[in-house]
Amino acid sequence: MDIYAAGEPAIPGVSGRDLADGIRRTDIAMSLTSAATGTRIVEHLAEIVRRGDLVITLGAGDVSQLGPELLKRLDATR
Repeated sequence: MDIYAAGEPAIPGVSGRDLADGIRRTDIAMSLTSAATGTRIVEHLAEIVRRGDLVITLGAGDVSQLGPELLKRLDATR
């Protein structure tokens, strides 16, 4: 999702996509996606998450709703 400043000036040239691209360039094995909305992220995660996977959400504001929404969606499909 987009990165927003929290009481401080935004850092020019820093975006959610830049962060995801930087992580992809590491040797860490993980799946990353960037999306404009939390709804789209939950939809994507519901499609790819498998039993035993670890999903980490980090951020403030609406991001705090992604984990509970994903769990509801997964419970409904299992």
